[in-house]
Amino acid sequence: METIRYASYEAYLASPEWRRRAGRMKATVRKCQLCGHDDRPLEVHHNSYRHVGHEPDVDLVVLCDLCHQHHHRRMLQVPAAQRLLPFHARMPAARELN
Repeated sequence: METIRYASYEAYLASPEWRRRAGRMKATVRKCQLCGHDDRPLEVHHNSYRHVGHEPDVDLVVLCDLCHQHHHRRMLQVPAAQRLLPFHARMPAARELN
């Protein structure tokens, strides 16, 4: 897949290419992949920023606006080295939640 280059990450998110891709994902998934709600606005989150512009599907996850905000607030508390891990690798194991 060819890399799409933009002046900034924000410019990429405003691009027609990203809007089409995110729109297709939201229309296909139709609910938050974290909490399962289908009655909140959906957003597409990058699990990794290494492939921005040519990201594989596994680098993206559909989240409701609240889960997306919560995730980014929580990430501010995570050490920088851990932020490079994929989204699912940063989630606590089920045994850690109890």
